[in-house]
Formats: sequence, structure tokens, C-alpha cells
Amino acid sequence: MEDKLIFAAQFDRLHEQAAKRAGLSDFGSSDYEERLRLILSDLDAHSAYGKFGGHAVLAQMVMILTARLVAQKYLKEHPELKNTPIEKPVFIVGTPRSGTTVLHRLITSDPTIQTLPYWLAATPIPRPPRAEWEDNPWYRMVDEKYVQRLRDSRPDILDLHPMHADKAEECSWIMEQSFWGATFFSSMNTPNYTKWALEADTRAFCEHYRQVLGVVSNGDTRPWILKNPAHIFCLEGLLAVFPDARIVQTHREPVTGLASTSNLIWTMRRDLEPELTTQDVGDLTLKTWGHGLHMMEEARRKHDASQFYDVHMLQTRHDPMGTMQRIYEYFDMPVSADTLAAWQDELTRDPNQEHSIGKYEAADFGVNETNVADAIGSYAERYRAVAEAAGV
Repeated sequence: MEDKLIFAAQFDRLHEQAAKRAGLSDFGSSDYEERLRLILSDLDAHSAYGKFGGHAVLAQMVMILTARLVAQKYLKEHPELKNTPIEKPVFIVGTPRSGTTVLHRLITSDPTIQTLPYWLAATPIPRPPRAEWEDNPWYRMVDEKYVQRLRDSRPDILDLHPMHADKAEECSWIMEQSFWGATFFSSMNTPNYTKWALEADTRAFCEHYRQVLGVVSNGDTRPWILKNPAHIFCLEGLLAVFPDARIVQTHREPVTGLASTSNLIWTMRRDLEPELTTQDVGDLTLKTWGHGLHMMEEARRKHDASQFYDVHMLQTRHDPMGTMQRIYEYFDMPVSADTLAAWQDELTRDPNQEHSIGKYEAADFGVNETNVADAIGSYAERYRAVAEAAGV
């Protein structure tokens, strides 16, 4: 019988591996260490990873620590960049499988705005000219060690969420440098960490995020369009740091959407955790993403309604060009001929913009109208209004 992997005992080794990979040693403030230790402790007490799954989780921690090392290097070397103005950024938020990725991939083809490509999310350096990316050692590391290895070891993940080093990606990598994020509480069994994370004041984590975006911008002040489903859990912190932010919230019928989120998480975790059940995943999805919708609604009530724009996922599916134009018009963003051409080109190259994860039923995960209603609370009223306005 193989020895059980002790996650907490890997704390120092994770840092050593990240330092070796990055060729750096300064992780910045040590305040994140307590959060990382809590995650590792919870994994020891509550997870049931097989050997492959346990090492996959540890590899993810090394990637995050590597990103933190790289960010810290450039925050120290170019302190002026962390204060680069970031005015009226657009954040696309919503539960997984509610159309965030489709909308983000389409809308960020606009050449007049700034985006966060995967390689700069994973190794946040001052953004070099596009023509120099493929020759950059950080780009090559991300492309070879992250994207290609994932393609070789877990091609099913890339079927669910295609990733390319040079394409716009979620900014969760940057938030997770603080060891706060949905990955740790919705894709892992970490009950003590989850309780803390869902109640945490996230302003400090959002401030670090803003500073790292400043480094990546390399002085570029064009508007940002960013996407992270987990922003539904930290809207208060996000708007404290970006008070003029513009929020696009995507929506999907809640029972269907949370069942699809459950199926996504199940597909990602089932080969890593042999003892995991679909009911476990459904319960965790309701506790986190279901509750997150309620948290988002409560936070929205406290802020200027004009900062928010709601999109039903069927609007993006059936009228993508119109949906994107309406978002720009609502936020008074210019729609240039170059923007329209880029959007149309992206649609032509990837007309489906959909990624299936197999057949399933909400009941497979114990997700039903009653427990969804309990989890989402006042969000139910928001969804009904959005669906009615969208005509769905």
C-alpha cells in the first residue's frame, strides 16, 4: 500500500520547487502563508486524493507560487507600474457555465482594449510587444510546461476549457497569488478554508490584483476587459479597489446552471479523487457557487445600479454581435470599425463558441428547485427579471 501523501508536510517543498522554476526567491509579504497552510491542512483532513490527484493539486500550488514570485520581482523592480491608472475596467462575472467564457473570448478580440493572456496571468511581467511573445522565456515556459503538459496529461480539461498561452484567460491566477480564490473552496474539499474565504474581507487581495495588473499593463492605459467567475464572491472588495468598475453579469436558469457547474467540477475532479461522489460535488456547488449568487445580489444592492449590465447566456448564443454592441453602448465605449471586424473574425474562426461536458441530469448531483432556491436567496428575483427582459 502506498504511503499517504501528507499535504501540510509539503509546505516548504512547494516553495523550493517554485523558487527553482522561477529562479527567484522573494515571495513578498508572508501573510499568504497562513492561508496556504489552512488549505493544506484541510486537504489532509478532508480530501481523498489518489497519488496522481494529490500530486496534481501540489503542482497547481507550485504554479501559483511561481506566479507570485514573478509578480513580486517586477513589483520591486518597477514600483511605478503598480500605480498605472486603471480606469473603468470591465469585469465579466457569473457562475461557471453561464456564458462567461464565450462572451469573454469574443469580446476580448477587440484590439482597442487590454486583455490578460494566459501566459501573463501565470507569469505576470510587464507586457512586451506582441511580436516578441514567442521568444520570451516566460512565454515558452507557460506554453511548454503548463499548456502542453496539460494537453498531454488531461486533454479532457482542455476540451472543457480550451487554453492557449496567447489567448485571453481568467484573471483568477492573479487573485490566487494571495491564496484566496474559488479554486481552493469550490474545487477542493476544504471546509475550514471555505468558511473563512466566504466571509473574508477581500480588499487586500483585490489591491494586490490591481497592482499586478498595473505591472502587466506596462504603462498602457487602454481600458481593461477581464473575466473571473469568482468575482461574485468579492464584489465589495473589487469595487472598493476599482470604484468606477463596470460589471457584466452573465445569467443562466439557476437549477440548470448549478447542475452544469456541478458537472464541470465533477468532470475535473473525478479522476483525481476516487472516493468523490456526485452528491459531494452537488452539495459543495450549492454551498459555494449557489451562495455566491446570493452574495453577489446582496453586494449589488449597495452599489450604483448603472455600473452593472446583465446578459442572459442565450442572448450571447443567439445574437453575439448585438450583445457585445449593447454592452459597449451601455457603458459608453466606442465601437470602432476595427472592433466590429475583430469580433466578426473571431465568430468566423470559432462559430460554435460552445464546449460540451457530456450528458447529465440535475438529479445526478442532488440539485433541485428547493435547495437551489435556499442557496441563491434573493438572486431568484434578479434572474426572473433578466430572463423576462431577454425574452427567454
